[in-house]
Amino acid sequence: MGYELHITRAESWADNDGKEITADEWLELVSADPELRLAGYNGPYFAIWSGPSEYPDPWLDWFGGNISSKHPDSLLIEKMAQIAAKLGAKVQGDDGELYVGADDLNRLMWSLQALAQPAEAQVALFPKSSKVASKLWLDLERSSEWFDADGRGPANGSAKAWETVSDLRSQLQLMRGAGNDRLWTDDALRNERKWEAIRKAARRALAAFGWAAELPPKGWSE
Repeated sequence: MGYELHITRAESWADNDGKEITADEWLELVSADPELRLAGYNGPYFAIWSGPSEYPDPWLDWFGGNISSKHPDSLLIEKMAQIAAKLGAKVQGDDGELYVGADDLNRLMWSLQALAQPAEAQVALFPKSSKVASKLWLDLERSSEWFDADGRGPANGSAKAWETVSDLRSQLQLMRGAGNDRLWTDDALRNERKWEAIRKAARRALAAFGWAAELPPKGWSE
């Protein structure tokens, strides 16, 4: 049968009751996307992607509330991630593992870059915020929400690199414990050793992905 990846709104693509992507949503998306066209064979929802691929006719098909493809290459996975973002969905393999696209990785990179900066640079990143430390934590949580319950990151990427992000998330979660309010002030960012440890962990994560420890671009957190 071959291994498939699925665009789904459900926690598990195989159990999507109440979380279906409708056939009409798929057809509307195909109609609006110049890179997609209905093939006219293999059923009414079978579409061909015209983007670059190692396959001559990379395809996507809607069935049972999900959009799927068999053995997609990395470029089609990226297209699936873009479609998922438009539909408020995610990309999931047959075994439940998640796949992310370039936009997701950029958000993670920018969040890690912010965490890696010196305290004064971190405060300057959020001039209108009175809770910079909490903002840094929330941005990381939101940009790495695809970790599963066991702390495993997406399937497309280095397991070692994802482990550095998981470790960083764990360190920050421990700092969120009861009685730790003192760790979440601007003064704590400047003076607490725990925040220096967070910066080092963020730099390790950036290095694991091959990303520069530079300032994130303006507007990255909006």
